Amino acid sequence: MDPFGLGFDPQSVPAVTKAVVPYIVAAVRSFGGRLWSKAEDAAVDDVAGWGSRLALRLRAEDSAGAGFVVVEAVDDVLADPENPDTHAALRVKVGKALTGSPRLLADIVDLLRQAQQATLAGDRSVAVTDPPVPPAGT
Repeated sequence: MDPFGLGFDPQSVPAVTKAVVPYIVAAVRSFGGRLWSKAEDAAVDDVAGWGSRLALRLRAEDSAGAGFVVVEAVDDVLADPENPDTHAALRVKVGKALTGSPRLLADIVDLLRQAQQATLAGDRSVAVTDPPVPPAGT
């Protein structure tokens, strides 16, 4: 079931994890070592900005040290952002964090929904069209 129109089941940890990691990787590629400070910058609203917000929320999770484990995995991506193995390890750690906390899963799904809506409505969105051109002579 997809009540938010996300294109995946928001109760499926693997599906949510698969949606989260590309945002975080984009943030790592954009911000590098400044990722954690940029995560708190509310003015950032592009894909990397949403990745930062998602990473910050995951970092804040304190159940069974899940936030620490995700931070370690993000740091591994920071060290080698083009390595698909670091991305896979991040997916595993994010999945474990989401599995361990239904509240975190709900929060992350909400952030993904907001990111999708912002992306679809943003200035750089493919959904944005130019204003209509008035007919000649008007």
